[in-house]
Amino acid sequence: VVYVAMKMMVADWCWNKLQLDRVEILLIVVLFFEWTVVIWYIRKKLKLEQKPEEYLLFQEREYDLKRVKNYLCRVPMLGIDAAWGDGKTFLVKRLLDDQNIREQYVSIQIDVLTCQLDEIEILLFGELDKLLKRNRVFSKYSKQLKKMLGSQSLLKLTWDLSVDEHRGTSAAFEGLKEDLKKVSKKILIIYDDLDRVTDRAVVDKIMAISDKLAGDKIHILYLYDSSHMEEERDFLEKYIPYQLKLTPVSFRDVVQGLWKELGMQESELELEDITKLETQSLINWSIKKKTEMDQMGVTISISWGNVRRVRIFLTELKIFLQNERNESGEPFTTEERQLL
Repeated sequence: VVYVAMKMMVADWCWNKLQLDRVEILLIVVLFFEWTVVIWYIRKKLKLEQKPEEYLLFQEREYDLKRVKNYLCRVPMLGIDAAWGDGKTFLVKRLLDDQNIREQYVSIQIDVLTCQLDEIEILLFGELDKLLKRNRVFSKYSKQLKKMLGSQSLLKLTWDLSVDEHRGTSAAFEGLKEDLKKVSKKILIIYDDLDRVTDRAVVDKIMAISDKLAGDKIHILYLYDSSHMEEERDFLEKYIPYQLKLTPVSFRDVVQGLWKELGMQESELELEDITKLETQSLINWSIKKKTEMDQMGVTISISWGNVRRVRIFLTELKIFLQNERNESGEPFTTEERQLL
């Protein structure tokens, strides 16, 4: 821009007198293209950083998010306990998108359902090794531990971790922890769906390794449903002393929270048509058929379960309403809406 302005000054600010050769024209075109790309990238980045409306948490989950952040500041190991579909993974996603958390932590997420359980320790130390290299730290201990742990039984692993820190596996762990202190941020390791691991030995191994790593620099976060781990309750209390249960969310709050996100206002239903179902059961509900032939009594038992189930119910209901229109083309009556 400055270069063109100087050329314009020489030409007395007259376009007719401005003379540019091919190289100068090419330079201007290239610079224009580069700035277009830069502006597009910045706008895209700003758009991604904005929190969309459907990304908002329920009020109860906002409270849970504050609790999780407070625990992370004070303890090295935390468990989030909630039923399947209650929003554990979604809550952690919001946690990792929090600006303060991003400034303090770098995360490593391990979904135990999507990896080879007999190689989970190799995956973990592989991720730690990548993290170290991104911070220009080259550790001999991560590769050493992958080789050592990959061939050890749980009994031998437990023994090695309990002996003198200057020997074997324990010494390698201490060496790795010293190397990880050179990483600029704290490290948050997240295990999702821990309760779905049916092999107790695998869970024991995950807990033993994580317990050895946890400290001021490395924090561990477990996601699970304790109702599926009744036999391991004492085991959980030993390795996860701090456990946080998610706050229950009422059916009415879930429906209100999902209504706009799912576009339910486009259906022929009113919000109150759904929220009134919170009573769990509708007894002797008389519905008059459109043909006025007779009346029938209907008893409906409702068990909503969790957020995921309500989301599926509302989505399926919207699809049904879009396919099954009133035969007369007129809007559904109040009774028809309630029945639907």
